Amino acid sequence: MINGQGTATLVGQRPVEMNTDGDCLRGTLENLALGYGGTMPLSTESVAKAKRDALGLLEDVLQAYDTAVASGEVGARGSSKAGPQAPVSGRCPTGLLYGRVQSGKTVAMIAFTAAALDNGFRIIVVLTSDYLKLVDQTANRFGALVGPVVKDSTSIDAWGPDAEHIKKQIAHHGLVLICAKNQAHLRTLVDFLQPLDASRYPALILDDEADQATLDTTVAARTAQRPNAPQVSSAINRRTVRNDDPSEEGESLRERLPHHVFLQVTATPYALLLQNSANPRRPAFTRLLEQAAGYTGGELFFDSAQIEDGGHPPLVFVDEQESLHIQNGAAHPPDGLQKALALFLLAAGAQAISDPSTRTKGQNFLCHTSPRTSEHDHVANLIRDFLGQLGDAIASDDLRGELQLRVEWAYDELAKTVQVLPSLPEILAAVRRRLPRREIIIVNAGASVAEFGRELNFIVGGNILGRGLTIDNLLVTYYLRRAKISQMDTVHQHARMFGYRASLMPYTRVFLPESLAFRFNGIHVAEHSLRSWLTTTNASSRIPVETVLGLRPTRPNVLDTGSVFAYRPGEQVYPVAPALDSASVAKNKKIEAALKQVCGGALRPSEFIDVTIDQLVDLMEMVPYPDTDAGSWDPDMLGKILRAIAGRYGNRGYVFYRQMDRQRARLTTGATSGPELNSARSQGRPVLFMFRDSGKHLGMEFWYPTVVFPSDMHTQVFNAS
Repeated sequence: MINGQGTATLVGQRPVEMNTDGDCLRGTLENLALGYGGTMPLSTESVAKAKRDALGLLEDVLQAYDTAVASGEVGARGSSKAGPQAPVSGRCPTGLLYGRVQSGKTVAMIAFTAAALDNGFRIIVVLTSDYLKLVDQTANRFGALVGPVVKDSTSIDAWGPDAEHIKKQIAHHGLVLICAKNQAHLRTLVDFLQPLDASRYPALILDDEADQATLDTTVAARTAQRPNAPQVSSAINRRTVRNDDPSEEGESLRERLPHHVFLQVTATPYALLLQNSANPRRPAFTRLLEQAAGYTGGELFFDSAQIEDGGHPPLVFVDEQESLHIQNGAAHPPDGLQKALALFLLAAGAQAISDPSTRTKGQNFLCHTSPRTSEHDHVANLIRDFLGQLGDAIASDDLRGELQLRVEWAYDELAKTVQVLPSLPEILAAVRRRLPRREIIIVNAGASVAEFGRELNFIVGGNILGRGLTIDNLLVTYYLRRAKISQMDTVHQHARMFGYRASLMPYTRVFLPESLAFRFNGIHVAEHSLRSWLTTTNASSRIPVETVLGLRPTRPNVLDTGSVFAYRPGEQVYPVAPALDSASVAKNKKIEAALKQVCGGALRPSEFIDVTIDQLVDLMEMVPYPDTDAGSWDPDMLGKILRAIAGRYGNRGYVFYRQMDRQRARLTTGATSGPELNSARSQGRPVLFMFRDSGKHLGMEFWYPTVVFPSDMHTQVFNAS
């Protein structure tokens, strides 16, 4: 709780006083307001939000450190020194900062780092992409920090010679190291910390895009005990979390900094939340980073209303076979690509007329069709040829035929959203002036460092476009990327069109097949569900991750698949066996009374009785079951999922009651099947079957439950450990 004197007291087991207005935070926020370090200048409201976010997160981190690591080392009155003892809880805590795609996570990390330095943390490591362009981009932004020494691994060879100078600054000013998730860079980083006596200081490790490279990619193979499973964890994980290579004992970042908090930062935490409960990457606490005013995310791009009736702006649907057309080596750009290019040119021209400042900031077109670098060259050539033809026609004022149709279509499409649209001749004149200086830029692992110019940029790429890379003034996205089995986190990260771009929306379009729009819609719904979960539930508990048809939540090699379970659409879930002990039987009358109540006073056999989801869950949780024969029956998780999806079904479900007479104690096939089961699936809502067995074959009466999920429900995945 922050008070008016610039300090805060945390409500928890061990209150920690917090400096809320230190020199580093105050100066850093001033720099962010000025746009220092390559960020856009922040408004007064944005600066205030950055401070609130930083201090809110710091509350969680200080509490975690004080409780799990050591007391008295951090905070307004902390010693800023790490004692020699091991963490009091046995290991250093892991947290999660969960922000939406391009919602300001980097600014939040910068402000948080400043606040942490004011509160006794002295060594802060920021792990970022292996793509050096992004390392450089992140380092420039962290240059807004006032006070600490800031080094980044693009010049990692220069760290060693400067070690003595850096060592002198740590105690009073702090040290921030920004390092690529690269095996060689991490090895150098870990070695560099030792002569600095880094173990003597409280530390923070900020793992940006934490679900991307740091997770152990050998987990699935090793937990399944496959004959060819690696003997040690994957290289980046080994250098970051714990080094289990006998020849490299202790040579990891978390081991080299024995008193720290490890903060994972991402917009797609599915892989982190599906780790086993004992895994050091499973977050113990979560802070949701809320977007500020002006943010445009899935609700403005991929809400159901945007997709219905053939798509509405900013969406434009292209043919489902367009990607195949390109993959097969098309000699000419397909229809959707031509429309996308034409609309971008007119949008750029109209924007430049309405807002002259955009003429010197660059206007960007993003083309993401495939991860294959060979296809990037082909697409770049298709764009080059079409722009050449259209540019010649505009330059000679000789638009006709197909080119004229494309331009007229683009103008009409733009008129749907731009309230005061300049005339077509005005726009073409602006395009005529600017198109000669256009740039076609390939961004992939085989390309040189990407620099986006101040004119018309046509950006073509693959995986590197998927995370972290900010493309300012992105007007048009042409997206065809699909795979036979895609991962939800990967696809979600492709949404480079998200961000603080409300003013750009009239000029913005996303061209993609309808099927991919529905895929993004499902991801948007799943994200909303997960964030809702985490507002009320700690990440250390079991959290269901909702998935979309045809998508896995994440790559399976980083998960202990033996501990990961799923509830699927239309699935019936039931205990393996009934509860036949005397304590369970004693609950029979109470269960019958509760069932009569939801049925209106009397049991109504073989009817689907309309009830609220809360009534359904409460009744389900009353039915006893044997823990040893639970199978997939998990009332706690079932209740969580049913309440999470309730809003999509009007917060209603059905209860169905009937008698049964089983001859065996084990009901491995379930108690409902055939027409009865199909009827339940067709109800369009969750159904709870309440079966009452007379006990004439098994010796005592018992109740037996079954839940049948709606056929249109998204799959719910969770780690049962």
